[in-house]
This record gives sequence, structure tokens and C-alpha cells, in this order.
Amino acid sequence: MFLSAAVAVFLTGVTEPLEYMFMFAALPLYLVYAVVQGLAFASADLIHLRVHSFGNIEFLTRTPMAIKAGLAMDIVNFIVVSVVFGVAMYFITNFMIKKFNLATSGRNGNYDTGDDASDETASNSNAGTANANSQIVKIINLLGGKENISDVDACMTRLRITVADIAKVGDEAAWKKAGAMGLIVKGNGVQAVYGPKADVLKSDIQDLLDSGVDIPKTDVTALEEDKTADVSFKGVIEEVATVADGQVIPITQVNDPVFSQKMMGDGFAVEPENGNIYSPVAGLVTSVFPTKHALGLLTDDGLEVLVHVGLDTVALNGAPFSAKVKDGQRVELGDLLLVADLEAIKSADRETTVIVAFTNTAEVKSVTLKKTGQQAAKTVVAKVEL
Repeated sequence: MFLSAAVAVFLTGVTEPLEYMFMFAALPLYLVYAVVQGLAFASADLIHLRVHSFGNIEFLTRTPMAIKAGLAMDIVNFIVVSVVFGVAMYFITNFMIKKFNLATSGRNGNYDTGDDASDETASNSNAGTANANSQIVKIINLLGGKENISDVDACMTRLRITVADIAKVGDEAAWKKAGAMGLIVKGNGVQAVYGPKADVLKSDIQDLLDSGVDIPKTDVTALEEDKTADVSFKGVIEEVATVADGQVIPITQVNDPVFSQKMMGDGFAVEPENGNIYSPVAGLVTSVFPTKHALGLLTDDGLEVLVHVGLDTVALNGAPFSAKVKDGQRVELGDLLLVADLEAIKSADRETTVIVAFTNTAEVKSVTLKKTGQQAAKTVVAKVEL
């Protein structure tokens, strides 16, 4: 949305696509914006600025004529004025949005993700109170309430939240009623397993905490269990290859309960000999996590595959990883997905195990690991029935 509006303004000079995005939602900002724009127009009378165009395409086509007419310095002045007022407006906008918590696009629940849980998050925010039935409010209450939350983070598989008092956190049964696949508690750290949508939930939680909206208290022991629709299996077989040269092991042997207990779904793992990680299936890259240690794939038959490199490697902030694909890219079985610096991972005291998990568990009828032990990358080692 932002990109398309910016391109329209850049090419045509019509500013309404941007202005209408905040004109009514953040009126104080628009009033300041109008004054700054007026000052920018007034500068044409204060300095030599005898050029005019509707958008940058027209500006470029008129530039040769302006130079021939002796208006070269006017063009320079035009560029300087544009840069000065553009930078000034950026800092003014940034300050006002943060200072006054303005509801510009994407903030304070002022967004539409197409996900019912997210839509519910702040549906009552105009009334000053969040929707008690939304998934985000349930999660915040499971964490002991807003005051008990110290830090909110996430990786490709789970929410990672630090709390002040671990005794106030709901038990695993309550978390599962709120849609979690599992719960791990370490000290004051809470890891709630939600799969690839964990990062989206993190953003929604942080948005609600920052919004200033009242978050109603709910009884976490009385949560209704999320209903799952009946699934009819497709009768399709998917063959899945190993992602790296090395020892293929059952997922139950992974040194992380989120994977070994199959909270993220069934699958297998590889103890890699080198850092080249290949696609185990043909399909679409649905997500590359910002720290590049994990990514999601979707096959044509609907199998969702998570490739996760290393254990707790999200804390390395992407340093040992180089992604070779991007979101929305089509890949074939055996295409290079990413390169990992295994020595750097080991130096950070992390395990290098690569996990392949099939995350749409409700649609997976069975997983058969056909080969284990030493295997070459791109070798078919598993069969998944949908």
C-alpha cells in the first residue's frame, strides 16, 4: 500500500494517495503537513525557482528545455528545496506519530491482515477497551497481564516472552486452548509455540501493549478451546529430500522439545557436514525469517514445510546466515536456500542441527522416514501423505 502510493506520487506528482492515508486518522499531523507544504510553495517566491512539473517523469523531460532557457540553477534550487523540506517533514512526522501515538496506517490496530484473530485484536479500541475475546488479549492474560510482561520477541516457531513473575503465567492446557501447540518455561522466559505466525502475533501483542488501550482481565482457566475444522485428507503423497550433506535423524532426537515432541509437526533433522542448505521440496517460498535462520515453503499440493537451521540461532541476529531466496520465489527440489557458517554457529555455543518439519499438522495424515544415517543432500528420505 505504501509503496504503490509513493510510486504514484513520484511519477505523477499527485499527492492525494499519501495524504488520504493519514488525513482523517491523524488530523493534527495533516494540519502541520499542510503548513509545511505551504512554506515549500512559498519558497518559490523567495528564491529563483522558475520550474514546474507534474511528477518526476515530466520533470526529467522538461529539464533539457529549462537548461537551454538558462534555468539550470533553478533546477538545483528545486532539488535543494525538495530535499530540505522532505527531510524536515520526515523528522516532524516521526516525532508527532511517536509523541502523540497517532493512529496512522499499521499502528494501534489501524490495519487489516485478513486474519480473524488479528482483526479482533483492537476491534473495540475506539471505545478505549480491547476485545476480550481476541486471541491477542487471551495471550496477554495468559502471560499474567500487561504489567507482568517485560519483553516480547519471537522466532520462526514460537513467541519468546520475558515476564516479571512466572507464577502468573497460565499452564500449558490453557495455552493450547488459546491456539498454542505447546509451552516451554525457562526461568522467567516463556516460549509459546505458535509456528510461523509467531512473529505476526508478536507484532500484534506489541501494538496492543503500546496503544494505551485498556486490556480487560480474563480468567485464563476458563478459556474455550479453539475449534478446528474437520479435515478430509487428499490422498496425495509428497516425497521430501534431505536439505544438507550429513546424518539424517528422526525429529524425536532433536535437542529441543519444541521439535522433538513434534509441537511444530512431524519431520526429520540433519546433522550437516557443511553450510549449504537446499530445498527439500518444489514449491513456493512463503517466508524468510528476518534473521535468515529459518524459512517456510509451500508445495503445490499444500504441504507446509519449515526449514530451521540450528537451535536457538535466532539470537545470532542473522550473522552466520546468507539467504539465497526471497519471499514469493518459486524453488525446485535441490535449489540452494541459504548458506550457513557452521563454525560461527558452533563458536556461539549453538547446535547446528537442521530441522525439517511439516507444520500443517491437521492436514498431514502420516510421515514416513525412509532413510536415516549418512545421506547426500537432495536425497529423498521421507514420504508425507496428505
